[in-house]
Amino acid sequence: MKLPFINIFTSQKKSIPDSVKSMFADKFPDAKNTEWEKKKAIYEAIFYLNDIEHIARFSEKGVHWTDGCVALENSEMDAVFKQASVNTTVIIVGSRLPLEDYLN
Repeated sequence: MKLPFINIFTSQKKSIPDSVKSMFADKFPDAKNTEWEKKKAIYEAIFYLNDIEHIARFSEKGVHWTDGCVALENSEMDAVFKQASVNTTVIIVGSRLPLEDYLN
């Protein structure tokens, strides 16, 4: 007898295009614990590098259009705004130390 709700309890394998997997591997060869989500036509990889969570998004053709995502507290963003003027490129590098420790 086949149970009608059996799919609730089994994980569904996500189909990620080879072009997306290839671009991801090229950009992030040391990524760990990668999980994929598909949101409309965008593939999102959630993964870890050096114990810091990152998010990268790719088009269906493998075009990488983010360089990752790092969450900051409001107080950390306030510290960034104090150091940078409008239109300044800011590169955020993950760290275990608060930003203030680098600025002082």
